[in-house]
Amino acid sequence: EHGTSADGGKTQVLPPTTWAVGKTLVFLKREGVESLSHALSRRRRAAALLIQACVRRWRQRRRYVELIRSVRRLQAAGRGMLGRLKASNVRKAKAATRIQRLQRGRKARAARKRLSHAIGLIQAWIRARRLRVQLLRTFQAVRVLQRWLRKALQEIRKRRRAMSAVTIQRVWHGHQGRRLVRSRIAAWFRRQHAASCLLHRWRAKVTHRLLEEGLEDFLAQADAAAATAKLEGRLQAASKGELHAT
Repeated sequence: EHGTSADGGKTQVLPPTTWAVGKTLVFLKREGVESLSHALSRRRRAAALLIQACVRRWRQRRRYVELIRSVRRLQAAGRGMLGRLKASNVRKAKAATRIQRLQRGRKARAARKRLSHAIGLIQAWIRARRLRVQLLRTFQAVRVLQRWLRKALQEIRKRRRAMSAVTIQRVWHGHQGRRLVRSRIAAWFRRQHAASCLLHRWRAKVTHRLLEEGLEDFLAQADAAAATAKLEGRLQAASKGELHAT
C-alpha cells in the first residue's frame, strides 16, 4: 500500500503481517526491512538533490550579487567621471560668468560714478540758483517787514502813551474813590457805634425809671401773674423804643 506525504512525495505503508510490536522492540520481517531500506534510499537521494539545488542556488546568487556590485561600481565610476566633467564645465562657466560680471560691474560703476558726478554738478548749480533767488526774495520780504514793523511800533508807542495817561488817570481816580469810600465807611461805623451807645444808655435810663416810678404800688395792688405780664410788656416796649419815660 502506498500513500501521499505532506510534501507531495509518496509514502509506503508496511503490511501488518511484516512487523510486530513487542514490549520494548519492533520486530520486522525481511520484506519490511527491504521496504524501509528502499524508502530510506529514496529519501537520501531526494535530500541530496535538494542540498545540491540549494548549493547551486547559493553560488548563483552570490555570483549574481557580485555581478550586480561590479555593475554598480562601474556605473558609479562612470557617473562620477561624468559628474566631475560636468562640474568642471560648470566651474569654468561660472568662472567665465563671474569674470564677465565683474567686468560689467566695473564698467557700470565707472559709468555710474561719472553720471553721479555730472548730476551732482547740475544739482549743485540748480540749488545755488534757487538759493540766490530765495535769498533775494527774503531780503525784499525783510525790507517790507522792517518798514511795516517800524510803522507798527510807532503806532504801538502812540497807543501806549495814550493808554499810559488813561491808566494813570484811572489809577488816580480809583485811589481817590477808595479813600473816599473808606472814609465814608469809617464815618458810618462811628455813627452806628454812637447810636448804639446812646440807645443802650437810653434803654437803661428808661428801665430804671420804670422800676422806680409806681412799680412797688402796682405790685402791691395787683396779683402776681398780671404784674409779671405787665412788667414783661413794659420791658419789651422799652427795649424797642416804643415806651417813653414820663
